[in-house]
Amino acid sequence: MDVIRAAELPAARAPYAWIAGEAGAIRAVRRHLVRERSVDRRAVRFVGYWRLGASEQELLTEAGAGRAPVEDATAHL
Repeated sequence: MDVIRAAELPAARAPYAWIAGEAGAIRAVRRHLVRERSVDRRAVRFVGYWRLGASEQELLTEAGAGRAPVEDATAHL
């Protein structure tokens, strides 16, 4: 997260971000953008492709049970 916090983002009238990666890491990046950089949460799209410590079988089981959203652009922080 230190690298993200230190990054200089380009100036934009209506910033937009698309983030993909490990679920916990992208959740932290999204929170940073929304809370610390004041990016509208509706302008941040993200996809958690895997979760640290979870096996592929566990993720598939959760997805089948409807407990693991693939993309969540409107979740509350």
